Parts: sequence; structure tokens; C-alpha cells
Amino acid sequence: MNTLRIAICEDEDGDAGHLCSLIKSSVIAAEVSRFESGETFLVSNPAGRFDLVFFDIYMRDVSGVEAARALRELDDACGVVFTTSSSDHMPEAFDVGAAT
Repeated sequence: MNTLRIAICEDEDGDAGHLCSLIKSSVIAAEVSRFESGETFLVSNPAGRFDLVFFDIYMRDVSGVEAARALRELDDACGVVFTTSSSDHMPEAFDVGAAT
């Protein structure tokens, strides 16, 4: 079984921890990396590095939507999921090919 390479881009520790726990408790073999901002994610050289990225939309510096757009310019194969309670950015999420 291949190991899924997952990034969590979330500035809230509790939310990131909860998502990480859900992933680790699943039957999926996964390697999880956490980034506390969109900026730190983007400088990590993400092209081809991850199979799936969970983005919080509202972060302190670069928003999740902006980070996903930048990722798409480098890597169009990586899966993108937005984790937010707001539907305000739904059209933008679909523009970057977020999972439905």
C-alpha cells in the first residue's frame, strides 16, 4: 500500500490537531505535514510533494484560496480540500479544483 502524502495548512492548533487525529485514525497509510500559514506552505516547495492538501480558508497571511491558486500553478494533480465553516468562498474553491 502506498503512503498518502498529506499537508494540513491550518493556523488554529485545535483544528489542525483534530484533522490530524482523524487522518491518523483512518485506515489510510499517511504521512502528514502541518503548516501554520499559507506562506510557510508555499515556501516549502510543495510542487509534487503532496498528494492532498487541506487548506483553511481564513489564515493570518496568505488565505487558503490564495495558497491553493499558487499550488495549482505549480501542481495540478494534487488534491485540494478546504476546511472552513463558511460558504463565502465556494465559487473560488471550485475555480482551483477543490474536492466536492
